[in-house]
Amino acid sequence: MQEKQKNSLKSGTNVQSESRTNQKEASRQKPQSSILTGCLGCLGMLVALVLIGIVIVAIVEEKDNDEHKAAVASPVVENSTVNGIEDKVRSSITKAIGDTTNMDEQRVVSLQVNDHSGTVQEGDKIVVASLRGNDNLTAGMIKGGMQMDSIKVFKALFQIPGIEEVALLWQFPTVDDYGNSASTTALKITLTKETAAKINWSGFDKDNFEKVADSYWESPAIREKKSGELN
Repeated sequence: MQEKQKNSLKSGTNVQSESRTNQKEASRQKPQSSILTGCLGCLGMLVALVLIGIVIVAIVEEKDNDEHKAAVASPVVENSTVNGIEDKVRSSITKAIGDTTNMDEQRVVSLQVNDHSGTVQEGDKIVVASLRGNDNLTAGMIKGGMQMDSIKVFKALFQIPGIEEVALLWQFPTVDDYGNSASTTALKITLTKETAAKINWSGFDKDNFEKVADSYWESPAIREKKSGELN
């Protein structure tokens, strides 16, 4: 009987001892589990912050790219508009007086279509066209041909919206005192849209350009009655 009691006491003591041991081990494992959970939480937050940062950077870069594309595209649109007007002006000139002269030379020597700074209307243009004139029997007839062609060109160009002023510079070969031939300006006529609107082109006398033009100049050479090259 006493032996049984001793065994019971011993067994109870062992159970209590094992319980304490399990509690100690559990208490050791809890901090480790908490630390692991905390580390995983920090790692998750770090990953989330990195992802958020990547998204923000991507949005900023996309916005910058859009702004850059818009900035690059604007000049292209502007240039295409200017080129469109210049093409229309060139086409109107060649339709009015032909692509080439009676000497098989290109009519248009040079062409400029620029913004007109002398008007209040934004977008108004000034046209400066250097053109080759046709050859004829005399200098007077050469000048007359240039004046007649000027009527055709002015009528055509002032029908284009936005053209406020047109300057025509007529070129023709001349020979200097040393016998050298070169193409020089023989006649200049400038009209504004306001002046052109006053002219009745169907009844206009070409010789009146000198009176009504906003600017008129002719080389003394085209007043001489000589055929072929002007002197």
